[in-house]
Amino acid sequence: MEPVIMPEALVVIDRHCNSLDRDRPSPPALYAVRNGTNLSLRYLNFRANRLILRPRDEHSMIELLEVEPGRKPNELIVGRVALVLNQV
Repeated sequence: MEPVIMPEALVVIDRHCNSLDRDRPSPPALYAVRNGTNLSLRYLNFRANRLILRPRDEHSMIELLEVEPGRKPNELIVGRVALVLNQV
């Protein structure tokens, strides 16, 4: 299975859309998330004060990002991925 985003791809991020849209129908949205000093592009869920970062392949490992007390999850969400242009 090929990844959604290839190396050298151009990714357009909608920074105005930085909260999880629970009413969004399928397919799920891809988000850019601050992960330490990195930016991760993943599908997101939020449960029990943790952002759950899911890769496209549901058999791959997920990452959990703890949301610090007093902070909101959207402080870690940079925005929703609006467009991916992979180099050919």
